[in-house]
Amino acid sequence: MGTFFRKDGWVTSAAGVAVAGAQIYVCAPQPAIIGTLPPTPLAFIFSDPNGSVSVTQPLIADGRGHYDFYASSGLYTIVVVAEGVI
Repeated sequence: MGTFFRKDGWVTSAAGVAVAGAQIYVCAPQPAIIGTLPPTPLAFIFSDPNGSVSVTQPLIADGRGHYDFYASSGLYTIVVVAEGVI
């Protein structure tokens, strides 16, 4: 397959507190439509650097607000939904 790159992110509140359970959507190509859930178009993302295991969206942030995925090179829009708010 192609070359895939890892993206790590953390979801925090304005006060810097981790937001566990936040939903993360990865959209591509640009422009993304982010006013509805799920946003569109969703990108093809993977759990491994070889791109052999696809990931179903949304990703869910862990107890520290962390999420990660692999994707091919490109521009993406990351949409975070926490407590029903985009």
